[in-house]
Amino acid sequence: MGLQDSIVGSTNIEFFFFVIFPYLAILTCIIGSFLRYRYHQYTYSALSSQFFGSDKFAGWGLRLGHYGIFIILFGHFLAMVFTEPYLALKDAIGHIHPIFKLLLDGIRIIAGLAALIGFLLLIIRHVVNPYVRKITTPMDITILILLFIQIASGIILIVLYLPSNDPNWFSKEVAPWFQGIFLLQPKIPKNISFFAKFHILLPFFILMFLPFGRLVHIFTFPALYLIRPYQVVIWYRKRGKDCPQVNK
Repeated sequence: MGLQDSIVGSTNIEFFFFVIFPYLAILTCIIGSFLRYRYHQYTYSALSSQFFGSDKFAGWGLRLGHYGIFIILFGHFLAMVFTEPYLALKDAIGHIHPIFKLLLDGIRIIAGLAALIGFLLLIIRHVVNPYVRKITTPMDITILILLFIQIASGIILIVLYLPSNDPNWFSKEVAPWFQGIFLLQPKIPKNISFFAKFHILLPFFILMFLPFGRLVHIFTFPALYLIRPYQVVIWYRKRGKDCPQVNK
């Protein structure tokens, strides 16, 4: 029934991008990631550039980018998967005092700005650092730029929809569509702007490119890294001029 509702009253372009394209992107990501792990297992990592020198862009870029994106993804997860409880909690917090609603919006904007600055620093580092640039592929830069655009569009949407009459447009329009994809009943969101449609479709382009860049390492998140001691790198030979500085 959901698929029939999507077909009726929608254009061919809308049907392709909101019904067919998400499945193509997910399938490409799954198959591409499996084949890369199967035949190029040793490239299935972040190829940590910390071994290629430390600069002012590395630490701040990684911290701001990672922490910011985790907060953003957690908020989106709540809104898309636990939509009704999320809306009820959000409304309850807003009714306590208007300042709490402003704080919630402020956290979203601060997390977005942190991630935006972090990914910008990482992009600059991959371009200006000669050692990092040698292990950076065009696909790595493409994915970082797409992530930067995605985060920037999200911040713009928050600012645009803050004064709107329906601040819960994401939970009411986008969440049912997202849930419908996994229930095989996608329903095209209608009452959102073109810019909002761009924002919710771009992640599927990023997902489709994941198997072909270093960001594929997110599928093998090393949980033990959170509790393991620091790793010390010891050199047993004198470093020459062409050998990069190594973090200890």
